[in-house]
This record gives sequence, structure tokens and C-alpha cells, in this order.
Amino acid sequence: MTSERRILVGNGLTKYYGNKKALDGVDIAICRGETVGIFGPNGSGKSTLARILSGITDPDSGAIRIFGQKNKVLLRKNVLLIYQSTLFDHSDRVWDALVFWAKIHGIRDYKYRIEEALRRLELHDKKRSRISQLSTGQQKKVELAKLFIRDDASIVILDEPFANLDVASASIVKERMRELVNEEKSLVIISHCLDDIMEFANRVLLLSNGRKIREYTIDELQREIRKSSTTWLLELTLRRLSIKEVKSLEEIEDVEKVDVSIDRLVSGILERLGLSGGSAKVIQLGASEANEFLEKIKADNVSVLSLSKEEIQLDVKIYLASLNPLSSILKKIFEKGGEVKYINIRPKETLIFEKLLGRGE
Repeated sequence: MTSERRILVGNGLTKYYGNKKALDGVDIAICRGETVGIFGPNGSGKSTLARILSGITDPDSGAIRIFGQKNKVLLRKNVLLIYQSTLFDHSDRVWDALVFWAKIHGIRDYKYRIEEALRRLELHDKKRSRISQLSTGQQKKVELAKLFIRDDASIVILDEPFANLDVASASIVKERMRELVNEEKSLVIISHCLDDIMEFANRVLLLSNGRKIREYTIDELQREIRKSSTTWLLELTLRRLSIKEVKSLEEIEDVEKVDVSIDRLVSGILERLGLSGGSAKVIQLGASEANEFLEKIKADNVSVLSLSKEEIQLDVKIYLASLNPLSSILKKIFEKGGEVKYINIRPKETLIFEKLLGRGE
């Protein structure tokens, strides 16, 4: 990392909230055209660092220089922060909120840019809706519309950019991020999900308890992951299988645990429907039960993908000691007449983080 390419440098960044030290002397440098990942568990100081790097929040000690200058106006002009959850007034309509934001940032052709952003994010039919009327994922896309509207920032910071997005929406955002990389913008991706970071990053900073534990190049991190990965997380969306049948996958060698847990409310409803044993985040119900069910789970973070008469659909997490039992798991699912709607397999980040943290300290 040559000093000539550094466009933003933070030294000794420290921030308190009351008696709690959210950041503890963090050093960071961002170079022109690179993507930096900031990885750590919840409460590690990632979002606080994002607000400081964008000039939204001042550090209690330490300094930030943008293009070699301590200049907060210049910092805000050159850094775009995409928040984890939108800060737009939820009583505003989508179009009005984005117009106001675009005018503040001096964007002259804002009408065209907002229209294009809403079209690409598949929000065009919601532009007259109040933000409060949108789903959590749609509200997130209103925040992400900033990525498409403003193109004058040298650095774009994305705080948990894919949280609450479906696969299709995440793909649209990733496409825009690649466009920014091609334009030699610098990206900072802040996440507790290592997969999201490694898809784009050149370097990764590891944060824990407000401290920078270690910094890795992407090649170094991949080597560490290969050494650290003793547990893999297999995520499946299954149809046509009962909870009892899914739990029986634990009998397969090298399967450590099968997780289909959900809240008691959904469990009770399932039991009344004759679907006993636990419950699931994603389910299918008979149409006669739909209205009552939907009313009761609105505030319980449960997604209903579809309704049918006799099926239950489960989001399942299976923890594997190795990848060897994968074919056995799929074979058993198909033998029972089950269907796999979605599958993803990746190293379990929590375990990797713990091992990297041990090496860093």
C-alpha cells in the first residue's frame, strides 16, 4: 500500500458512548480504487467506525485526513455512507425522501437518477408509498438507492449492505458495486458475514471490542480460512418434509447439529394445525388458516413464501464437521420425497472469527 494512493487515513480513532469505549485507537487507510472489508461480530465497533470515516460522527480522539487534509467538509463531500437501516423519515414518501436527499447533495439531474435507481431496484411502483408502508427489505432498498443516485463520492462505505435483501435484490446491489469498482471508486464493506466481504475485498480488517486486531490481504485470509474451517454451515430451504424428518438428518455421520428452531408463537399455531414439533422461519399453510396466521406473526420476523394445503416449508441450518456427508444428506432428503428449494454452503463465520481472533491477539 503506497502512500501516494492513500486517499483517506485514520489514526488512533477512539470513541466513547458514556463509559463504553466503542472504538479503541483504530488505525485505517483506504487507497484509491481498492475495496476494504471490515469484519467482526455485533458490537465490535464496525458501525461506529463507518460513521467516523464518513464524517457523520467525530472521534473523541485520533484524526482523519482526506487527501492529506483534516477537513470535515471535504470528508463529507468525498465519502458516501449507506446505512445498515435507512434513516429517512418513515412518514415520508419514497420519491420525496430521495428528492430531498439528492437536492442536499447538489445533484442536478436528480429526477432521472432517482427514476433509474427505483427501476433497477424494482421499487418504481412504490415511489409514492410512504416508507412506513414498505417491507424491511424494501426500506433497505430505498437506502441503497443512494448508490445509484450519487456518483461523485470517491469512497463508498456500505454498512451490512445485503442485510434484509432477497437473493435477487442482493444481486442487483452487487452489480452496482462492481460498476463502482470499475470506475475506480474505493469501497468499504462492513459486515459480520465473511462471504459478503470476500467477494469484493482486497484487504480485510478484523475488529473486536472496538479494537483492530489484525489486517489481512485477501490471499492471507483465504489461507487462514482453509486452516480454520473445521465446521461448515449448510443452509437449505426444504419442502414436503416434517420437522421430525429433517431432525433425523442428525443421525448422519459428521453432522454436528440440525437447526430448525423458531419462536413459540409459530410453534403453537403449527401444533393447532396438526404439524407438531418445533417450527420454522418459513412455512406454508392452508388458505383457511392464512388470515389468522398472518395477523399473529406480523411482528415476529417470519416470512411466508406461499400458501398451500398440506405442505410445510423449512429453512434449515446443518452444521457439518466436513463436506463428506453432503451427498448423504441430499440423498436422504430425496428418498423421503423432500424438495430442496435453496442451498448454500459456507464456512461457519463464528468459528473462523474465534480462531482468527486467537491468532491476532
